[in-house]
Amino acid sequence: MNAWFMLARDLLMFRRSPADLPYSPTALVLMFVAMILLDAGAARALTGASGDPLLVALNNGVALLLVHGLLRVSGKSARFVQTATALLLIRVVLSALTLGLLAGILPMPERPEDMRPLQALLMAMSLPLFIWYLALRVHVLRHALDIVWPRALGLVLMIAAAEFVIALLLAQGLK
Repeated sequence: MNAWFMLARDLLMFRRSPADLPYSPTALVLMFVAMILLDAGAARALTGASGDPLLVALNNGVALLLVHGLLRVSGKSARFVQTATALLLIRVVLSALTLGLLAGILPMPERPEDMRPLQALLMAMSLPLFIWYLALRVHVLRHALDIVWPRALGLVLMIAAAEFVIALLLAQGLK
């Protein structure tokens, strides 16, 4: 377990790549389940909505399928387990950090002038956290696909857009 904490720390500090993670389908499944529980719990806590785990699983699953497709097209499909595990590990850790920030921000006041200084500070910290998340995803895809940074950024943004569209379609389909 200590080795996983060290790997996660090094991955979050851009010192490791997905190839440094062990090939472990079990770890991939555990990270996927952790992400589902975290996302569904966050949706329930933050919005009061049901936080349907099926929607979360579909959204994360489609994102992983897109990554698998990219790896397969580039002839690197053997890297999928480690790449997906790295992406989910990053998402779990940064989602937990984001939830910590949101716990200090919420509830939002009706009027902006009623915002407390701590809320404003925590809101300002959310943007660097988001940029860090995107940079980590770029880092992982860049290493997994052996591509240059700008191309990896473009792929990360396309995957994020696909996740957003799929989430909207799934949310509309259940109403």
